Amino acid sequence: MIVVGDADAVQLEYALELFKLRGGGDRKVAVQGFMTEAPRARLAILPGTAHVGIVANADLIAALAVPFLDDTKPTTPPGFFKA
Repeated sequence: MIVVGDADAVQLEYALELFKLRGGGDRKVAVQGFMTEAPRARLAILPGTAHVGIVANADLIAALAVPFLDDTKPTTPPGFFKA
């Protein structure tokens, strides 16, 4: 999981490239529009956040990181697709 701020010292282009190198950005899933399994990598870009400010968003980081660590797929909105 790659976590950066949109005002981070880490350039967004570099974060995106690292995300792709870790297996993120699956075009098949993007075209399909929904996920059938947990993604191999996740990218979170926190709005209005510099590098040091990331630690001030601990609740948000936890909400994003726990599903990644649990290896669960993002939920599909109810009624959007039938199982």
